[in-house]
Amino acid sequence: MGMPIKKSRRFVRRSTKWIAIEAKCGGSLNLAFVDPEGPEDLNWHTIHRLAQVNRMDMIINFPTSGITRLFASENYETVDKFFGTDEWRQNTLREEKAAVKRRRWIDLYRRRLQPYGYHVVTSEDVSALREYIARNSRNAQLYTLIFVSKHELGDKLWQGVLDYLKQRRLF
Repeated sequence: MGMPIKKSRRFVRRSTKWIAIEAKCGGSLNLAFVDPEGPEDLNWHTIHRLAQVNRMDMIINFPTSGITRLFASENYETVDKFFGTDEWRQNTLREEKAAVKRRRWIDLYRRRLQPYGYHVVTSEDVSALREYIARNSRNAQLYTLIFVSKHELGDKLWQGVLDYLKQRRLF
């Protein structure tokens, strides 16, 4: 049995603070795999702390189905905390198509990482998108793995991972 949710979130905040302090002190290369169960479990403040580390790449499990669920239930405050802004509301509250909403959410999230020095690619350059989309047996989108790096080599390595995953799907 896992930790109660409140204790778990407090643990994540403390751990993130410790990781950021440790990584800033050394010359290490860092990779954070951010894997929340849903958007309720990931506050922008956590991403902000990790992004402040100079050499921190991140693989973020962007919970598209969870955001869609919260959006449908009009739980906008939780979505605001996930994005660290209410900017997502401007374009997506009016939008009808789910695929367009999801794309705008991911693009906004990526743009929010740009001030930290991450290379940001949005849907304006679809050929350069470096994402892995996970779908269920009915082809519904569950989540998107987003990779962000402050160095071109990180982007190149991630592209190699995606190429490998695409090849495996062919067989």
